[in-house]
Amino acid sequence: MREKRLLERITSLQVETDRTHLTQAQVLTQSIVQHLQRILNTRRGSVPIDAEFGVPDFTNLAGSFATGETTQIIENMTRMIARYEPRLKSPRILVAEDNLVNQRVAVRMLERRGHQVLVAGNGREALETLDREHFDVILMDVQMPLLDGLETTRRIREREQGTGRHIPIIAMTAHAMKGDREQCLAAGMDDYLAKPINTAELYTVIEKHSPAEGNETGATASPQEHPKAMPDKKVFDFSEVLERVGNDREFLVEIAQLLLNGWPDHQARIRSAVGARDAPALQCAAHALKGALGNFGTGSTFAAAHRLEQLGRDGELGEAAGALRALEMEFERLRTALQAALPELRDGNPDCRR
Repeated sequence: MREKRLLERITSLQVETDRTHLTQAQVLTQSIVQHLQRILNTRRGSVPIDAEFGVPDFTNLAGSFATGETTQIIENMTRMIARYEPRLKSPRILVAEDNLVNQRVAVRMLERRGHQVLVAGNGREALETLDREHFDVILMDVQMPLLDGLETTRRIREREQGTGRHIPIIAMTAHAMKGDREQCLAAGMDDYLAKPINTAELYTVIEKHSPAEGNETGATASPQEHPKAMPDKKVFDFSEVLERVGNDREFLVEIAQLLLNGWPDHQARIRSAVGARDAPALQCAAHALKGALGNFGTGSTFAAAHRLEQLGRDGELGEAAGALRALEMEFERLRTALQAALPELRDGNPDCRR
């Protein structure tokens, strides 16, 4: 019977949907129940509910309506399910990112939204992962070791030729250099997110390119403009940073500790590049640090790392030693501010501006 098939379809939505999306399935069920109840109100009846699954019990319900009326109700509910069902599917997202702090930020934000997430530490890992598994969207860091995001994207697009597939690829970059936006588009990327990642912008761009939102092809969209890194005398603004991580204090403590623990390695790589007068290595090392710092705002430490990255990109190493000293001084200020803020974060004190 059509009633039985419809009941099975509604039931499967509630049984198979993961816990994060269960409330959406419940909303759908409530909408159906309300639709039926409005009809029965004039008859002083009520919608019988299946005790196990909490969905309308069509076995006992169909007798309350005339044959033609039942057919119309089923058609209405079928249209309702067709409209809502795709939104209950959680997209699978591959995050290609080499920076540990940025990995944790992206995964935490996406999982909070109920998305399924897998991480690849570089472009080669991303390609190997795509050989084994299917994803609906890829978040791709532009600058990674072994194989960068631009070349990884080109290879993905080459693989897709003749298959009819097109996985939406969204660039994630802390770059603020002229031409970066055009490079991302030319490589085959579909959209652009500036680091530090803003939660609302991330959710918006994922939903725009997710098949669950009706964009099966991942059509190319105009990337967002990247805000330029502007020097800021504040070391970091607690309220701004907390908002960026969705007011999750425990998570902010976690990534702050990751940053502090990772500083000696970042510092050693930058010092080595400056000492060896290796401009590409300096650009890469400063960019990696800047990416982690971006999660704490674009204050003076971020600006100092950005300056070293620019010097490395332009090959102007005469000022690198002085810029390194400035970075080390600014990081010590940031370290002091973070270490003072951590106890307040754990205690939930909202007045913590540094």
